[in-house]
Amino acid sequence: MFKRIPQELFNLYSDLGSAVISYVRLRWRICPFEKIMQHVPLKGTIVDVGCGYGLLGNLLALSSPERDVIGIDLSPRRIRVAQGTIKGRRNIRFLLQDANSLKIEKCDVFVMSDFLHHVPYQHQEQLLAMCYQKLSKNGLLIMEEVDDKPYWKYQFTIVVDVLLNLGHRIYFRSSPEYLSLLSRIGFQTKTEVAHKGLPFSDILYLCRKN
Repeated sequence: MFKRIPQELFNLYSDLGSAVISYVRLRWRICPFEKIMQHVPLKGTIVDVGCGYGLLGNLLALSSPERDVIGIDLSPRRIRVAQGTIKGRRNIRFLLQDANSLKIEKCDVFVMSDFLHHVPYQHQEQLLAMCYQKLSKNGLLIMEEVDDKPYWKYQFTIVVDVLLNLGHRIYFRSSPEYLSLLSRIGFQTKTEVAHKGLPFSDILYLCRKN
């Protein structure tokens, strides 16, 4: 059974038009945002890479005023929508920016939700290495990505992703490939299944900086 979007979170988008509202409701239902949030500390600087309309970033900021949340994305349209949800709050901001040019010395957590498989393979390692460098001691990278099992969910996820991104290549990796890459960069990583109750093969990578 799908959980309803929290009212406080929904209210941030309720005056931004029917298309945005429909997208936000769908995104909430198909993404394990609450499961991701369970692993984010209540205090610190959190950077949401590929934040889109800012749904996850807003959830994190609303859940704790001691979180300083920065959402970044390369889509002007998505950032405009996200910025329209700030409504005077001081613990969240959304920037039209590439992650590799992020002007921040250190942060406590990076999150990437349903994002990295849209980045070409040769840039994925660069991005992950940048996260490792900018994380504070014992900092955490949380990635929600597509697993290759169970197989039927994996196939369904591929079909949906391709249909939603017609004309754009998708850059999937298997779990062993991600674990090898993350280890090579220096992360200590554990995984957690995140697709219970969902038709997609979501998995969380919880990557701790040594």
